[in-house]
Amino acid sequence: MKTADQVTIRAGRPKGISTAGLATRDHILVVARRLFAEKTYSGVGLSELLREADCPKGSFYHYFASKEALALELVRATGEADGAAMTRLLSGYQADPLQGVRRIFEAVRDRAEVRGIAQACLIARLAVEAPQISEELAAAVKGVLDSWARTIAKALDQAQARQQFPADLDTKAMADFMMVSWEGVLAKASLLGDLSPLQLFIDTMFDTLLVPRTMAPSA
Repeated sequence: MKTADQVTIRAGRPKGISTAGLATRDHILVVARRLFAEKTYSGVGLSELLREADCPKGSFYHYFASKEALALELVRATGEADGAAMTRLLSGYQADPLQGVRRIFEAVRDRAEVRGIAQACLIARLAVEAPQISEELAAAVKGVLDSWARTIAKALDQAQARQQFPADLDTKAMADFMMVSWEGVLAKASLLGDLSPLQLFIDTMFDTLLVPRTMAPSA
């Protein structure tokens, strides 16, 4: 599953920025993504960001009004890229939408195995900090999480229509529960430096809580 750190980070060319300028802007975003994931937003000063991006201060302010504006653009770009990746992945599991939802979480686990847990949970890290930074950033992070939850809820609706789990299950509430739980799992995995909480979530959610009826053990 291609995600924001694996694809071009922009969704479109901002008005008034040349092709060369766009490359510079994207480079700043990529470096910021890495640093914010590794050290948190508050743990990265503008001077360090400029040094790591090899970018003069004047150039930075040409593309971003502030460090917070950079974070807002990074949240937007990450939300769009990861959301599109989720939709593409689910499209390959139309016959088994519940398995598709499972693959979303497995894809993040796989990315964490390759790139490290910090790089797999940028939004989770920002979710903790955002309320202390600004209401606008907090709203942006919440918007991304809500958007991802809606994508999962839609897939759960399809799974429910295929009678993969009880018809009275509230799919929106389940999708919200998944996202809240997953963000907590990412935080614990980051704290421990161990990916086992991610696998525990996947196994518990899909092998116990949401076992398809055709796979449920007989009494």
